[in-house]
Amino acid sequence: MNPTSSDSVAEVFTSENGYFYIQFSNPGCILVDSVEVVFTSAALELSGDQEICLDDETVITAESVDPGITFFNYNWSPDSIVVSGDGTSAVTVSPASTQYLYLTAESSNGCIVTDSILINVSNISASTVTASASENDVPVGSTVTLTATPSGYSYSWSPPDNLTAPNSQVTEALINGDFTYTVTVTDGICTRQAQVTIKSFQFVCEEPFVYVPNAFTPNGDGNNDVLYIRSTIIEEATLRIFNRWGELVFETNDLTIGWDGTWRGEPIAPDVYDYYLDGFCVDGQQFLIQGNITLIR
Repeated sequence: MNPTSSDSVAEVFTSENGYFYIQFSNPGCILVDSVEVVFTSAALELSGDQEICLDDETVITAESVDPGITFFNYNWSPDSIVVSGDGTSAVTVSPASTQYLYLTAESSNGCIVTDSILINVSNISASTVTASASENDVPVGSTVTLTATPSGYSYSWSPPDNLTAPNSQVTEALINGDFTYTVTVTDGICTRQAQVTIKSFQFVCEEPFVYVPNAFTPNGDGNNDVLYIRSTIIEEATLRIFNRWGELVFETNDLTIGWDGTWRGEPIAPDVYDYYLDGFCVDGQQFLIQGNITLIR
């Protein structure tokens, strides 16, 4: 109570209900009166999606804990994250990072109530989540590399069939038909998905799916100086090239290595050379292709 009990106005500091009495007097009269003081409480409950992705919005709603008490004059802060609804019981916000949303409101019984809610914001943005393939149009039986971005999160590829690592950021996929793969990226707060489609086609282990040039010009001009085998369907192969006397002038089982027109470290003479290319395609087909290559200088 106030420091002296003889004031005409008293401030009461207590949380208990009860009666307070006052005595009035003058030299000729004494009067006693009383007033009952009942203390009421007011409280809010804030609810809504507290875990959101970067750039997303969420709606936070304030409700009175006591159905008999209503609230008005809602003041949400900080203003920088409020998209709409300030002044009402439901506000739309879009924070750029994890932070608290604060509310001050006045109740119908005259109480000023404050509350807050923590909104966890993921670093994952919808614009950064992608799924890609090393190739999107491949022969049946090929293996392609699937990659998800961004890095540093948890991943799940679907369907998981024919994948070497369905829970990794990067995985290999054996393609036996047309597939659309979906990757789910999450950090425990936000979950985003992206898709990539792989188309497949049937083939035979010969032209045009296996291409051997019929001529090349190893003259050092930087144009068509090296003979390469071109194919996307060969799993393994050996290339042998012979001169007209049956001497082996070039051999490789690595088709990324081409023939530069030399033999025993020296440029070989212009001529027509026989080649034999044998091996296996990605679907297990065995092949043998032979023909002629003209070396022109």
